[in-house]
Amino acid sequence: RATASRYLELLRQRPTLALADLCANANQQRTAFQQRLVCLASDRADLEGQLEAFAGGKAPAKASTGAPQAAHSPLQAVAGRRPGKVAFLISGQGSQERAMARDLYGSHPVFREAFDRAAALADPSLELPLKRVLRPEPGQEQQAAQALQHTAIAQPALFVVGYALSQLWASWGVRPDLLLGHSAGEVLAAHLAGVFDLADGIRLITARGQLMQSLPADGGMVALLAPLEQVQALIAADSSLGVAALNAPRNTVVSGPAGALGALVERAQRAGVATARLPGAHGFHSPAMAPMLDAFAQLLAQLRLCPPTRALVSSLSGGLAGAEVADPAYWCEQVLRPVRFAQGVATLQAQGARLFVDLGPRPSLITLAKQTLAPGPGQPGKNPGQPVPGQQAPGQEPLFLPSLVPAQDDWSVILASLAQLHLRGLAIDWISFHAPFAQQRLTLPGYPFERQRHWWPAGRGQVPGAHRWLDHLGLAPLDLVPGEPGFPGHGTVSGPSLAQGFAAKQWDGWDRVDLAPPARESHGSGVNGSGVNGGVNGGLNALAPQASNEPTLATAPARILQKLDLPPGR
Repeated sequence: RATASRYLELLRQRPTLALADLCANANQQRTAFQQRLVCLASDRADLEGQLEAFAGGKAPAKASTGAPQAAHSPLQAVAGRRPGKVAFLISGQGSQERAMARDLYGSHPVFREAFDRAAALADPSLELPLKRVLRPEPGQEQQAAQALQHTAIAQPALFVVGYALSQLWASWGVRPDLLLGHSAGEVLAAHLAGVFDLADGIRLITARGQLMQSLPADGGMVALLAPLEQVQALIAADSSLGVAALNAPRNTVVSGPAGALGALVERAQRAGVATARLPGAHGFHSPAMAPMLDAFAQLLAQLRLCPPTRALVSSLSGGLAGAEVADPAYWCEQVLRPVRFAQGVATLQAQGARLFVDLGPRPSLITLAKQTLAPGPGQPGKNPGQPVPGQQAPGQEPLFLPSLVPAQDDWSVILASLAQLHLRGLAIDWISFHAPFAQQRLTLPGYPFERQRHWWPAGRGQVPGAHRWLDHLGLAPLDLVPGEPGFPGHGTVSGPSLAQGFAAKQWDGWDRVDLAPPARESHGSGVNGSGVNGGVNGGLNALAPQASNEPTLATAPARILQKLDLPPGR
């Protein structure tokens, strides 16, 4: 709170101080201690209000697990030393939004350059350039919105936006330890995992979308809020229907012909199961996709596929992917078979993922991941894909963070997620964060110290300088007799005479050890208060042991180490 007061005073003393300069200097010049406070401010008055409230004793908001925060309220948390692994969740078709990431494209060079780089590879194969779809000219908004609903446009558009988001996060030091893509999102996940380069990833996703759109538009998909067993019972009478995705323990998607899906919705409603029609006129992840596979396999044979170099979770198996993703047959099967997203989320958690970042334009996968990792009714793990939740240690509970949210300012959303990662303890690259923008170096307020003394206590009495450390260790010069003036705790000593040996007094239950004074000194070289540095070695070498079994200065260290139960050399 004292630090907040100092920054508030700085703002009030310098009314022309640029807020961007203050933030850049504070983020880059100051150590990120475990006790952290984050202010997300839209303007100067907003920041001053947050600092004043906190400095005045108002309790700040606690770091959340990803829920939207109240505006104009600082966030506080104790950062952990092990925040957990970062997992990127990458959504597929159906999550696209009009004007998605428009603010980021217009204001951040890293995002814009990554978007343009990927779009330049995709545009020659598309009926409309992606920039015109996502940033249409005045009067072209309706045409762009309709084009974005086409599979041939939607899938590459989602790939390009997700790729640009991944590069923006990476420039801030946020890189995935694990990757999981849903349906078309697995193509981008595989690229980020090193399975193919950007050019081949663009070729794959554009061909995939175009071939799917060329199929008859007489199908669709329906989400049923019910477990797999109940859904299988509802579709058992119609062989044209099949499970397309296992999204969460109680979220199952069915694909098939439009007429059969209508009948399924009626049966589900009679059974008390909630349903939702998904946009699109194709039954993805079903045998209806089989006619496209020959042409798709020919395209895949032209690509250079490699085993993943970063942990990738397969949407086919729900487990960690291996060399199989470098086989073109895997990507053909990926078009036909169900998406096992819930099982994939459980794998992420088992692999140590605690920070889940959604790279899509809407946080739909965050909702599914929360449903999968939340404790369910009855015994945990009863439903497919549902892990045993257990008790999470403080600071280890899952954190779910969106990159974009529809109808919300892009910067507000992504900076709020970055703040949560910083509060959890993830190392943010603040230098790269501020690098694209001009900034002026400032002199910031210093750290407020409590100035509490931590010197060794002097014992029961006043022991002068050189004897204080001896008293702290339970030692005293041997020329001082216990019980007489001058012994530590019994008066003062006019000057130390260290060359005459030491005595160890009882300390923490030790038996008394007397280190007898030497019998004689040869060469007359000793160590006294006026010549410590010049006579230490000479004094020690000149001491002769007594002809007795009493410990001497030469044997005292071993005796003391024996009392401490420490090996020689320590």
